[in-house]
Amino acid sequence: YSTTSVISDGQSARDDLGDEIVARDAGVSGLSHWQVVVSYFNQETTGERTPIVVMSYVLYDNGIVRGLKFDYGNFAILGRLANLEILPVEACP
Repeated sequence: YSTTSVISDGQSARDDLGDEIVARDAGVSGLSHWQVVVSYFNQETTGERTPIVVMSYVLYDNGIVRGLKFDYGNFAILGRLANLEILPVEACP
């Protein structure tokens, strides 16, 4: 597939949690985040193309992702952060 990605400039997540209380309670609310949109295109078509799927999500600077959406045009699959357990970081031996 050919892809196109659009990533917003970094922003504070304080006012962007919506109804995802799990993210706020896990301490994500103070982290920087980026809105990411990736469009996938069929390589076999030429000229102006419509994506076969568009994936979008919010990416935090610690790697946590929330608000995942796969849009196939005729239907979409939504993923919402339902549970988050941050494990302690262990030093390498």
